[in-house]
Amino acid sequence: MADREHSSKKSLKRLYELLRPESKDLFVFFVYTIAVSILYLAIPLSAQILVNTVAASVLIQPLIIFSIALLISLTFLGFLRILQLWIIRPLSKPHLFTS
Repeated sequence: MADREHSSKKSLKRLYELLRPESKDLFVFFVYTIAVSILYLAIPLSAQILVNTVAASVLIQPLIIFSIALLISLTFLGFLRILQLWIIRPLSKPHLFTS
């Protein structure tokens, strides 16, 4: 039992030492991940507002505004997703060959 606890502490320490040099990049990656998650939640809400506006067909101005907002959020989401991949790719390569 003591060997398992010692082994797990040693493994966690090794993982921490492995990730410590890239801690800034990992922090940025997690911030981007949170932003992308929030945008993924906002997109269905925007789509529902668009559907309700079209169903009510009262005014055209809200339809245009929500369509533009949805387009901007999708573009921003794509940009954040590219940045996520750009940050994580260099982090994954050097560790494949480390033992």
